[in-house]
Amino acid sequence: MRRKSSSDDEKLLQRASRGDQEAFDQLFQKSAAALCKAISFRLSLQVRRRVDANDILQETYAVAFRRLPEFMENRPMAFWLWLRQLARDQVIMAHRKHLHAEKRSVQKEIKLPDASSFNLGKALVASTSSPSKRLRRKELVERVHEAIGSLKESEREIVTMVYFEGLTCAEIAQLLGIEAAAARQRFSRANRRLRDLLSSDGDTLS
Repeated sequence: MRRKSSSDDEKLLQRASRGDQEAFDQLFQKSAAALCKAISFRLSLQVRRRVDANDILQETYAVAFRRLPEFMENRPMAFWLWLRQLARDQVIMAHRKHLHAEKRSVQKEIKLPDASSFNLGKALVASTSSPSKRLRRKELVERVHEAIGSLKESEREIVTMVYFEGLTCAEIAQLLGIEAAAARQRFSRANRRLRDLLSSDGDTLS
């Protein structure tokens, strides 16, 4: 999802802050596809029966347009990062509303993309020399999903941000309100934990 803001983006943002909804539309659309993707894999199967990613995306749009003056006053982070944060908040609210739970771990229920999970598994687990011992695609995907589900919530959060959303530790630090060094350290610990879980049955790690 990561991208750099341009001077054109800034002009659109300034116009949008003065109430120009067309400018806001143009700016929002630049992040819409990535936002929809991030929303999609965070929605649990139970909630998907009632709302879909596009519903959450539209809610994010409405909230962002309404709260734009607040953002412009503080400018706490890049605009697209702020949209991503609002989208995640809307996902959490959808789970609370439709699952009737005040406190529920959204991260543990996310449906991670199989292709991304497979690539992550290949990166973290080395193939053995014997073809009979190599993990098949489905097995590796299942192991990655299970391992991520076994992480602590804070660990799942940062692993998901890095591997499935493509955020840098500097960007994650902005979202979490911590120093970049602390975000790197947190990811390093979570990544080691994930490797340990994936190698728990004796597979050799790359």
